[in-house]
Amino acid sequence: MFLKFVEGSVCTEFLLNHSVWDPWFSSLDSWNGQSLSFERLAWVRVHGLPIHLADNKVFDLIAGQFGKIVHGSQIMADVNNLSSSWIGVLVGERERIQEHRMVCWKKKQFRVWVEEELSE
Repeated sequence: MFLKFVEGSVCTEFLLNHSVWDPWFSSLDSWNGQSLSFERLAWVRVHGLPIHLADNKVFDLIAGQFGKIVHGSQIMADVNNLSSSWIGVLVGERERIQEHRMVCWKKKQFRVWVEEELSE
């Protein structure tokens, strides 16, 4: 996020006043023309995982192949469909994620689909 200030002194004052921005940001830095990488948050649905492998760690391992997990899987035992979960992933690619992965367990392979939620 970029915040633009009319004067440099106002920017410096704002950066030094942690109590103002700390509730919303973990850190702030002054931008001096350095390049910034492209990143975006993608909500991906991992589905098709066999019920006996349905575990938050397994879902996160699959989604983690696409980027950094920022909101892990949170399946619960009382949910009707344990074969899918939504995970928030920080990705560096612009293209929408719509792929499959193979999960191996006890010499068997299972195809699992990973699809990004369409944003509106």
